[in-house]
Amino acid sequence: MNRNKLFLIASSISLFAVIASVVATSGGFDSRNVYNVARGTEGGVWHHYEAVGATSTRHGSREFWANSNSNCLTFQLSAPDGVDVKDIVNHDNYDTYESFYNMATNDERYINPTSSAPFENGNGTVTYGIYPQAKLVNDDNIYSTLESNASIQSNGWYLYRGEYYAKEGDNWYKCEPIIWRKYDTSVNIGTKEDPDYISAYFLISDVLLDTHYFYDCDVEERTIDEQTIYGNNYKYSDIRAWLNGYDGSDYSVNDFRNNGFIKTAFVFGDSEILTKEVDNGKLTTHNTSTNQFVCENTNDKIFLLSYQELSSSTYGLNTNEKRRCVPTDWALAKGAYVDDGHCSYFTRSPYDLNYDGCFTYEVSMVDADQNSALSYGAAGYGGAAIRPALCISIS
Repeated sequence: MNRNKLFLIASSISLFAVIASVVATSGGFDSRNVYNVARGTEGGVWHHYEAVGATSTRHGSREFWANSNSNCLTFQLSAPDGVDVKDIVNHDNYDTYESFYNMATNDERYINPTSSAPFENGNGTVTYGIYPQAKLVNDDNIYSTLESNASIQSNGWYLYRGEYYAKEGDNWYKCEPIIWRKYDTSVNIGTKEDPDYISAYFLISDVLLDTHYFYDCDVEERTIDEQTIYGNNYKYSDIRAWLNGYDGSDYSVNDFRNNGFIKTAFVFGDSEILTKEVDNGKLTTHNTSTNQFVCENTNDKIFLLSYQELSSSTYGLNTNEKRRCVPTDWALAKGAYVDDGHCSYFTRSPYDLNYDGCFTYEVSMVDADQNSALSYGAAGYGGAAIRPALCISIS
């Protein structure tokens, strides 16, 4: 048997294996019935250590998968009731052990856990990427355990036993799968001169994931390529650079190449995300006849919704009630302003506001104070939450 090619799935609902690069939610099991072992490099490496809870919501089943290959990936295994997990680990042929069966890659339940592929949940949503969300309850001294044992990663998160965590202040947060609302669309993967449109899914985050200012600088106006750039210019904004992991230092914002949203949320890879031409013209703003603050279109993987996208029925967000969105614990910890359980969040669209001839550099936003109506706020406002969007290929 070639274990480099072997994919296994537990056939008992109380037996599961999960690749460490797949984030799991809590579930019931006897964690004492766990065996820790590292096999030699011949035929791949199997690491067995403390199991995590079953991700039963991931694909509607409590059957889970394991993988062994030369990359020495890690998976976590617990045994079914009445079975010693050592019997499984020490069994010469996993393929013939009664609790496993070999699963071909074309099996409808097969998901390659080593990939970063999006997963359709069957309810109009897609699971893709991970992000800090729920605040951990400090049971069993988990805080002190993480403080002592979690290793900090390049993106600022912490890794402990195959799980990612983030810290804000004195509190710890679990990095959990991101749920996206799914809509049909098409994306041009060619050029303007030679377009090539493909079918795609337009994804909008189901919850508010974080906070970030649109543009935060003491100088509201900058000069770039001999043009005056205002604080509500999306192309040269902090928020666009942060979402896409760009180096914005050339236009007076931060360098987010190591810690931008795309670098953290898609730590396992973002190859499924399409680069989309993002329309930033006046027709996407509140004032479709004229808006002096609009910028050129941009080509990005991650973007914010426009004013018009949040006021049309295309994405089902055309009423205050439909625009309401709840924050994660992480977003609240980062300063998201909340009113009646909902938060304000930015669009990418500049708001053309004139106070007696004095222009202020505002951005259109969903306003929690106005029952999630579309309004506006300062580009440097730090209490606005972030609701990112992206496109992925259907295939």
